Amino acid sequence: MRALGGLGGGIAIVASALVTRGVRALDARAFEWAGIFETPENEYVWQAQKVADAYADATMKMVIYGESVAGHDELEARESIGDTAIGGNCPTVKTRDSVLIPGSGCVNLEFSNSWHTTPFKINTTDIAAVSIFTEHIPTEFERDAHYLKDLNGNDVEPKASLPETSTVTKSKPWANAIGAAIVVNTVTLCGVAFLVPGIAEKQKKFPELVSCIINSFSAGALLSAAFYLMFYEATHLIKPAGSDEAEQTAWWASASIFGFLMAYFIDFAIAVVFPSRGNTVKTTDEELAAKGARDDCDTCKSHKYRVRGGIILGDFTHNLVDGIFIGFGFLNCGTTMGWSITAATVYHEIAQELADYLVLVDPFQGDLAPLPTLSLNFVSGMSVILGVLISVGSGNKNDFLHGLLLAFGAGVYLQIAAAECMPRVSVSATSPRLRATSILTFIVGVIAISLVLLNHKHCTVAVDGGDSNAHLH
Repeated sequence: MRALGGLGGGIAIVASALVTRGVRALDARAFEWAGIFETPENEYVWQAQKVADAYADATMKMVIYGESVAGHDELEARESIGDTAIGGNCPTVKTRDSVLIPGSGCVNLEFSNSWHTTPFKINTTDIAAVSIFTEHIPTEFERDAHYLKDLNGNDVEPKASLPETSTVTKSKPWANAIGAAIVVNTVTLCGVAFLVPGIAEKQKKFPELVSCIINSFSAGALLSAAFYLMFYEATHLIKPAGSDEAEQTAWWASASIFGFLMAYFIDFAIAVVFPSRGNTVKTTDEELAAKGARDDCDTCKSHKYRVRGGIILGDFTHNLVDGIFIGFGFLNCGTTMGWSITAATVYHEIAQELADYLVLVDPFQGDLAPLPTLSLNFVSGMSVILGVLISVGSGNKNDFLHGLLLAFGAGVYLQIAAAECMPRVSVSATSPRLRATSILTFIVGVIAISLVLLNHKHCTVAVDGGDSNAHLH
């Protein structure tokens, strides 16, 4: 009897397991993800990206339905129909830039490895909302941009999604983010080091040597910041929804060139507003270097104003974007990563602010006294706090705008380094020894910034069903 009882118990356990597995099999869905979105505009862009130089899959089934309201109940009501569609045959193939029309049945999105990003347009004219069912989770195809955007490049989030995800409301990291911004802003005062008597005496005793060191180091640091950090970073961010490589390049190049020309726009504005200053006859660089007197440079006031304006504007822009990145580091990546990004920012800001200070106090360039220079650097550096307020306060990242700001700031730095600093080096370096010194200090300036690449991090917001999950690249 005991044997029969044991056998019966075993059969019951096996039967229970089979039933459980059967229920789970019945609960299995053909789709991996579904979301419902409000669509007040006439067109949106769905996009997939390569991750680690490859798409998560070569194709993905998708079906879109028009809805009157975007809500959880509407999505659940559509679930069975969407699941059947994804589980069936999807003969219609959609390639890059194809138009997806709600209610047209299941389609097979095809991703070509020839493109890093594959966008599709969703026509939502006269459609209040859409429910979307996909064979794969959309975030599997995200590298640095959200899977659904409007035509202005803003992320579009689902009002509900399946499988359901819990949304956790987190307090914003105001204290850490603003504290980090203040730390970065204090770095703008590092030019105080040049007020040390020993350093000041050497500057007066060896003006040509100091000029070579100042301008070559500044040029190296400025060019390094522009090319190693700002220009390249901008190319990853300037990707308007639905744009191709040609359009992205046009935006990037236009912002960069505009930044390069900004100093000349400032010079032109000064000439219009202050004709006596802008139209003053200027002496040549050779004459200024030979005379070496501060009074001689008073004949080129518009040049000084252009240098000052370019430095302050470039510094303001750079610090603003730094603040935005720091804020999003704390907001989306956590305290540890936020402070890590802050540390990297402080490192390159030290070299950058020293370069700014040296250019601004150079009698042949900014021609400012130390105290006004430190004050201007500090005030322009306060944009890092503004950047933190914008990023943490908004909680949303507009990569396109940030990319334009980076490219613009890099263009400003390129102009100062190539058109202002390096010509001074050519004039002052009158011997092989001075030329060698200039090359060496230029390299030091480059390295001071480029070493940041060893631990250069920034955060990109990836959204899955309404939750924010940060990933780094």
